[in-house]
Amino acid sequence: MAPLLEPLVVGQTYYCSFRANAAFGGNAEYPQIWLANDKVGMLFTMQDRPWAWGDPYPVPPDHAHIQYPQILADTVGWTLVSGSFVADSAYQYVMIGQFFSNALTDTLQFSPEGIPWYWLPRAYTLVDAVCVSASPDGLRSGTGCG
Repeated sequence: MAPLLEPLVVGQTYYCSFRANAAFGGNAEYPQIWLANDKVGMLFTMQDRPWAWGDPYPVPPDHAHIQYPQILADTVGWTLVSGSFVADSAYQYVMIGQFFSNALTDTLQFSPEGIPWYWLPRAYTLVDAVCVSASPDGLRSGTGCG
């Protein structure tokens, strides 16, 4: 989550994009990060939504303003996630992630044969070149707004 440089204007069309990569592998604590999921996208909000370790997980809104509907499974290259929407509020924050319940989420397992991935399945996505603009130019380039 990040604050926008200025609030969105109600009724204005915004063009949004970012590059995403389905990270594969993990780290020493969680080496079994071998899942990819669909519906990675952007959600705009009026206030920040901090979450601290130990807090209950927030209820997913089952909505995103911009989303990639397929499973984002490319672990080598960058996938362009892009779209446009008309602001219905003067949003002040943007979140990037997956905002849908497990029942509405599709996943793909990357784990090698014989690896017991099921005991602690995890997924994460790398993000780069984020653009939120009133101009479609950033959307067309797919390299960010600048």
